Amino acid sequence: MSSKFALKKTERTLTVFNYLAGSGEYIGSGDAFIPAGTGLPAYATHISPPETPAGMVALFINDAWQTVVDNRGKTAWHKETGQPHIISEPGEVHAGLTLESPRSAFDIWDGTQWVKDQDAERQSIIARNEEQKAALMKEASAQIAILEDAQTLGIATEDELKLLTSWKLYRVKLNRIAMGALPDTELPTASV
Repeated sequence: MSSKFALKKTERTLTVFNYLAGSGEYIGSGDAFIPAGTGLPAYATHISPPETPAGMVALFINDAWQTVVDNRGKTAWHKETGQPHIISEPGEVHAGLTLESPRSAFDIWDGTQWVKDQDAERQSIIARNEEQKAALMKEASAQIAILEDAQTLGIATEDELKLLTSWKLYRVKLNRIAMGALPDTELPTASV
């Protein structure tokens, strides 16, 4: 209830402007019957709110209307983690958030904008390539083991012996690649 609203000795009906209890956000107006000797209903004022342009909202704070920016429903990003956050309260964006979205998974906030962390991106590509190389080495080793079994048992066909040589050559070439040298290293394909 506005402290500036004077109590009257007679009953009356007047237009009141309602606002939310927690935020003070304007939610509408209506006529209210005010019995003699009482004041305005809770969360209502007789002061009309200002016109609010798009993207703004009127809040009743400290017995006065204030117009503040309304970013509710927009996505902001945590400057520390880059994680998205849906804004749910009216007002300015929290200092730890920004409405500017990162452009990649490797962006970091430099204090004014997102910039790509080239080293983190490079390390990620190298790690992905290392995983791919390990999977290819495992596949080659499995093929070699089967073909060597046939060779050891003396039952390898001419084609199997050629395959064994091809797989061994492929595994040696694959093993010689230093994945940390360049992030865009191309892995050889098995020519078997």
